[in-house]
Amino acid sequence: NATAQDASPQNTSPLGAFGRFDRDKDNKVSPEEFTADRPALFRKIDTNGDKALSADEISAYYLAIAPATDPKTQKRIDSVKNADTNGDGLIALDELTAYGLADFKKRDKNADGFITAEDLAK
Repeated sequence: NATAQDASPQNTSPLGAFGRFDRDKDNKVSPEEFTADRPALFRKIDTNGDKALSADEISAYYLAIAPATDPKTQKRIDSVKNADTNGDGLIALDELTAYGLADFKKRDKNADGFITAEDLAK
C-alpha cells in the first residue's frame, strides 16, 4: 500500500516514517495527506498509460525499486493488488485511493480523523 518507508536519519517527526505524509508539519496526518501521493504513484506504475494497473505493471514497478529478496517487496506488490475491489484484475486510480483511505482508517486507532504518534504506538 501506499506503505510507510523506513525513517531516514534526517526524519525527526514524532510520526517516524509516517512523517513523510505530514505535509503541513502539524504532527498528524489527515486522510488527504495520506492519499495525496496516489495519483503520482499511479502514473509511475501505469507504464502503458491505459489508466489501469495490471499485475505485471505492479510487479515490475516494485521489483525495479527493491530486490525480490526484500521481504517488503512482495508485501508492497500484494498491497497494491488488493486494491482491486471490483475483481476485474485491474486497478483504477479510484480503487487505489479508496484502498489507501481504508488503510488510513485502520491506522487511525482513535477514529479522530488523523493518524498521530499515539495511533502508531497502539
